[in-house]
Amino acid sequence: MTARRPYRPSNHSEFEGFYADHCRHCAEDDAASDLQCPIILEAMSTNAPPHEWVVDPVRGPLCTAYTEDGADPAPCPDTLELFG
Repeated sequence: MTARRPYRPSNHSEFEGFYADHCRHCAEDDAASDLQCPIILEAMSTNAPPHEWVVDPVRGPLCTAYTEDGADPAPCPDTLELFG
C-alpha cells in the first residue's frame, strides 16, 4: 500500500475546492465568528505544506486535523443535497 504524502494545493482554485470539501465544515475554521484555522494560516505564510495536509492513496487530499463542525456538518458524499 502506498503511504500518504504531503499535500499542497497547486493554485487558488485547487485550494478553494479543498476548502469547500474540508475546511468549510471543520470546527477549527468558522468564518461567521472570524475563527481562523491555524493550519490554513500556516499554509498561507510558509512554503512548506502543513504536516496535517496529506494525500491519501484512496481518499485523496485531506486534513488529518479535521473535526466536523456540529453546527455546519459536511454533506453526505453518497447522497444528493435535496434542499439548499
